[in-house]
Amino acid sequence: MPRLRHLTAATPALAIAAAGALPSVADETALPEQTKVVLVLDASASMNEPDPSGVTKLEAAKTALIGALGSLPEDADVGLRVYGATVDGPGRTPAECADSQLVHPIEPLDEQGLTTAIRSFNAVGETPIAFALQEAATDLGTEGKRHIILVSDGEERCVPDPCVAVQDIIDAGIGLQIDTVGFGVGGVAREQLTCIAEAGGGTYYDAADAGTLTTTLSTLSTRTARPFTIQGTPVEGSPTPEGAPLLEVGQYVDVAASSTQGMTTKYYRVPRTQPGSTIRVSMVGRMPAAPDGMNRGRWDWRLSTPDGLECSSRWALASDTQRQGVIAAGTVMAVQLDPRAQQPDARAQACAEADELVYEVKRGNARTAVTTDVEIRVMEEAPAADAESLPDGVASVPRDNSDQLTSPASGAPVSVVGGASFNDALAIEPGTYVTDLVPGEVVLFKTRVDWGQEAIFAIDGPDPAFAPLQGLHSLDWLNVPGNVYAPDFSQMDSQELLRAGMYRMVNGRLELTSRPDINQVPQVNFRNRWDSPRMYFRNSNGFSMAGDYYFAVGLGELRDGELRGVPVPIRFSIAVTGDVQGVPEYAEADVEPSPSPAAEPTPNPEPTQETTESATATETPSEAGDDATEGSTTDAEPSGSALPLVGGALLAVGAVGAGVYAVLRRR
Repeated sequence: MPRLRHLTAATPALAIAAAGALPSVADETALPEQTKVVLVLDASASMNEPDPSGVTKLEAAKTALIGALGSLPEDADVGLRVYGATVDGPGRTPAECADSQLVHPIEPLDEQGLTTAIRSFNAVGETPIAFALQEAATDLGTEGKRHIILVSDGEERCVPDPCVAVQDIIDAGIGLQIDTVGFGVGGVAREQLTCIAEAGGGTYYDAADAGTLTTTLSTLSTRTARPFTIQGTPVEGSPTPEGAPLLEVGQYVDVAASSTQGMTTKYYRVPRTQPGSTIRVSMVGRMPAAPDGMNRGRWDWRLSTPDGLECSSRWALASDTQRQGVIAAGTVMAVQLDPRAQQPDARAQACAEADELVYEVKRGNARTAVTTDVEIRVMEEAPAADAESLPDGVASVPRDNSDQLTSPASGAPVSVVGGASFNDALAIEPGTYVTDLVPGEVVLFKTRVDWGQEAIFAIDGPDPAFAPLQGLHSLDWLNVPGNVYAPDFSQMDSQELLRAGMYRMVNGRLELTSRPDINQVPQVNFRNRWDSPRMYFRNSNGFSMAGDYYFAVGLGELRDGELRGVPVPIRFSIAVTGDVQGVPEYAEADVEPSPSPAAEPTPNPEPTQETTESATATETPSEAGDDATEGSTTDAEPSGSALPLVGGALLAVGAVGAGVYAVLRRR
């Protein structure tokens, strides 16, 4: 059996307990949205054609659907709609182009009833995809987390264009996600189904045969339980500090817009409820790939005292040089004073003692104005009463050392389905795994790394025996990125310059032609926040927190769209070593530290700079022509540091439960 931790109901957004556990970011008082799924199956006449396995496409599809039912979430409402199953006419008549039926209502998962419904129809008529999708959107209603999974073996045979129809559905404010599966399709159908998925905020999968279709549908069924939204209490930042809304511990959603007319700014106020606590404010926003992905407005985040003393700042560019999307993420903080500091400076003391802080978000001037839905998380961590006597932080951090590391892979890999965001990352124990990814996809997993422990995360590469890889040209490079994020969501790859493991066919064999992509999490210590240099281009000191570390596995797109939609098995492995030690003793307080820790404090061990993260800003390059796109820092650091490069990951980053507002991934 896979050694997996089940996703459980979240605990309240309170504190880091004395044992050092990191509670969930979610608020258990919020009711989760009901998951509603409509399976839409092509029953047009072409589905009577043979599948490579020897049965008809329809029989193969029915078998795959029945097999996937067990992967659907038990608490989901599930229905089945078919098209082309009843009208056999001369072709494209009004009756044929309206031939779609809901053969099983959307109701609590009934595997036996769905199985009977799946077996009940034959392949007869046309392919009215647009009509079926419009009807499916109506079936789903206006409430809950709504998901359509479409399986088709051909392109639309009626009007309107289904891609346009889906866009009209989305533009009308009907929030849903559409994933599509092309079953033995040609180029035109593949392009159309890809367009439908992109318009519907989903993913296109290509299934050449019954086996691949079964695997794909099982994967999609599992992912229907995962949130494709960012959630939180709606808030609107103010253009001036005076009108700024108050953000207490919790999750919020807002928009951050760039402008062609100059800088845009929003302000928020953050209260401190316990003297000496650490305040962390994190913002995450996803900017999808775009034809013109350059100069979309850089990001700047700043946390300061009400009188303007800067406690922390971060910045990130928004340039998408690889047209794979950008994750803009930054965490700023006001940390407790280091009790070992003999003479803490005035700025550090002011930031540690301020009853309220000002959070400032700026977007730079852009060539094209872009509005991005963002999630803001406010976290408060009680001071550690024994911070002075805790073990010293690590003196150095791993950097570009993958050729000195060994993958912990061992034995047969366990098949797993990753999450689409930090929030829904699948919890797994250390071990060896395989996950299926289509080019351009990134999935996330999480593993607990406790105080005093270290971790290794290795990308072990595509399965070289996977048949579709044998058709790759020797000049095709298959990039497989693996990234590590701390419990505060800051990227902390120990491989700064290596953006992905690079594979290609050499003499008929798939070989790794770059250094191995192996990342190391150094020993996790509380005092890493003061004593240690930052990781990943001096961006992250998140390894000063015990908790869930996030491991992202991605697959880059190939030239000319090769392998588009084809799920490729990617192997990876995780090891956690060391005994639990150096657990901090947190001071008692009415309000304890919150959920997902966000720690990006000073990397300098000098006592006068323990919390003055940005006393002096390094020079930041202009956005034009620069490949640095994410997570860069303007903190007080020695000059000349390189800038972090975007990993090409296209993620929907979210959090469950803390509010009543949801922004769908499609936006």
